Amino acid sequence: RVLTSTPNLPFKGLERFGNDFMECLSGMQVSSEILKSLTLVDTPGVIETSEVHSRAYDYIEVMKWFVEHADLIFVMFDPTKLDAGTELRSVFRSALKGHESRIRIVLNKADSVGDNYELMKVHGALFWNLSNLISTTEPPRVYVSSFWTKPYQTGTNHNLFEKEKTALLHDMLYTVPMEALDRKVVVFLNRIQAVLIHTCVIGTARMKLAKYFGKSKSKTKTIDNIEKVFAEIEVKHKIPIANFPNVDEFKQFFKTNDLYDFPKLEEWDKRQGLVQKLLQLMNINIPQLLRSISQAPGEDPRRAKLVQKILTQKHLQTPGQPLHELRAESFEELTDPAP
Repeated sequence: RVLTSTPNLPFKGLERFGNDFMECLSGMQVSSEILKSLTLVDTPGVIETSEVHSRAYDYIEVMKWFVEHADLIFVMFDPTKLDAGTELRSVFRSALKGHESRIRIVLNKADSVGDNYELMKVHGALFWNLSNLISTTEPPRVYVSSFWTKPYQTGTNHNLFEKEKTALLHDMLYTVPMEALDRKVVVFLNRIQAVLIHTCVIGTARMKLAKYFGKSKSKTKTIDNIEKVFAEIEVKHKIPIANFPNVDEFKQFFKTNDLYDFPKLEEWDKRQGLVQKLLQLMNINIPQLLRSISQAPGEDPRRAKLVQKILTQKHLQTPGQPLHELRAESFEELTDPAP
């Protein structure tokens, strides 16, 4: 519980998963330059067997929480364990769905495969298995290397493995800080839109209810035809129907919340101006703010200055050398704790 109770750590929200999960959660603080700008989270491995094994906590919901709060997601595979079991399929179809742009695949222990021909076969098999799990047309980036301190096995592609380690470091130290602000803005916009949709659906549905007679029948009919309310809001506010929540979620909401207890949308908006405020924030204020940032002169404040600092200190980069030209002589040097 120390992790969830520490104010400067981002784990407070994990308390809702209960004591059973808290017993499994542990953390460590290490004096390392790289960890001053990164928080690394190692989640439990999935169970590859076809049978569903019970855990002491809701594994998929916990994965969802970490995915929603992560800037980058690495899914690691062993060359001998490429099959997608029940739990892995659930992770991709539930926890990772909608976050495909942040997924990176890591094929670890690649030097244990053998020559390049065998490595290509393993790489192809991995993509074949992933094709049934990821619904996007753009495949995720796959890093192929051996991420441990042991030397590579002889007869394997050492140059490829070193380049892949460098590319992974570039993603962690450069891409993540550059995209972190963008992701926060997107999350903020999505939340604004979710509030707008929720407000409009409830307020519009309330407007369709009978005022005096046949209230129960009117309410049942409105809830059963909530899809028509979705379509009406889509046209009026130009919100893509794909961004609306599942119909069953709203129907479940109305089972525990009486629709008559909510105000009509026109009354709500007239009294508080909520809809107009949300639309202005989403369509005018935030775009103007982002435009002013993009037009600001000088260096992008999101640049990962830590990269150059670490690499220069470790003598892996000469002053002025572009990061993409970096040759990582030792991946472990960057990740070793400071003395």
